[in-house]
Amino acid sequence: MSATESLPPALGDAVERFARECKPSDTLERVAVVTEAGELLPLENIHPDPAENFRVADREWVEALEVAALVAHSHPVDRPASWTPSVSDQRSQIAQGKPWAIVPPDGVPFIFGHPDPSRPLIGRGFRFGVDDCFGLFRDAWTRWAGLELPNFARRWQWWKDSEPLFEQGIHRAGFAAIPAAEMQRGDGVLFKIRSEVFNHIGFIESPEKMTHHPGPARPFNLSHLSRRESLERWLELPHQFVRGPGS
Repeated sequence: MSATESLPPALGDAVERFARECKPSDTLERVAVVTEAGELLPLENIHPDPAENFRVADREWVEALEVAALVAHSHPVDRPASWTPSVSDQRSQIAQGKPWAIVPPDGVPFIFGHPDPSRPLIGRGFRFGVDDCFGLFRDAWTRWAGLELPNFARRWQWWKDSEPLFEQGIHRAGFAAIPAAEMQRGDGVLFKIRSEVFNHIGFIESPEKMTHHPGPARPFNLSHLSRRESLERWLELPHQFVRGPGS
């Protein structure tokens, strides 16, 4: 199943058209919005470094967002960060509340900011900022609790600067630490993996099992899959159980 199949047909078709317009020879990031009817509206990229960033004139951007059902842009330069949303991409998508599509160097678009309840939790490839440990936990917990877990922007390997991003993000969402003896299905478990701060999270399926998406050595690896496995060996790491609101 392609990423665009999770979208309404008009939006999915428009994203595919946009992806076909993006060429490996492009020297700038293309940007467009898609209307509910599937109309593709190209915007001018006026950023001083348009090959690796985009900026749209303020008035044009505001007017485009008024009619946008989705934002699309390209990452034409083949570098590790091109295969994932930038922190700026993530922040903008979260603020707008609209799905975004990014076309990386291979021309195959990926979507974020558009939850797909039918998508399996197990077997997802890794794409930091989209299909990573928090992305999986967010989907699992939202399906279990029936409440939306707010997202937050994150940069690759933020933990190397000892930034407590996970603690801040889940505490703002109403999660609180609980004793290990009270752990049950629907809770989360935070881990410190070669880090001074928590940098991994799993969804508790039972006292013995968790569903999670361990991270690879680089921000994009579609063969590094989300999984369900024994909790026991992971508890050898520094960890903390947390429970969400309403649980």
